[in-house]
Amino acid sequence: MGLSSLGLSYNVPKFSFEYDNLMLVETAAEVYLREGDEFLGLGDLVQASEKYYKAAEEAIKLLAIKHQIPVLKDLRKIDRWRADLLFLAVKQLSLYYKDLSDIWKSAWILHVEGFHETRLNRHELLFYVNHVKKLSRIIATD
Repeated sequence: MGLSSLGLSYNVPKFSFEYDNLMLVETAAEVYLREGDEFLGLGDLVQASEKYYKAAEEAIKLLAIKHQIPVLKDLRKIDRWRADLLFLAVKQLSLYYKDLSDIWKSAWILHVEGFHETRLNRHELLFYVNHVKKLSRIIATD
């Protein structure tokens, strides 16, 4: 069952960079991870937190589509990703990826405590970022 049969069209953004005459393609999740690293390097913990969260969010969407999980039917009715659908997607995807729930919790803490509440210090942020970065390995090997 593909996206078109569900009436969904989710284009996964890809960004290209030229490196030694090779074209590298990145997913939106990978781009957000890189941007998070850049903001962290600049000392902007608030923006870094949000970029890392967005990386996790995009990775969850990508994995949901790859595995055609049931939450996509709900998405069709609502026509946009909401937090409750992302949490449901993580629950459904946990059947495939045992660490995904913990990774998502770390991303959510970055979003709420790091971005909205601005309560995370660098040490705390790095703790959660290390969990979120596991998603890039999941996407790369999946």
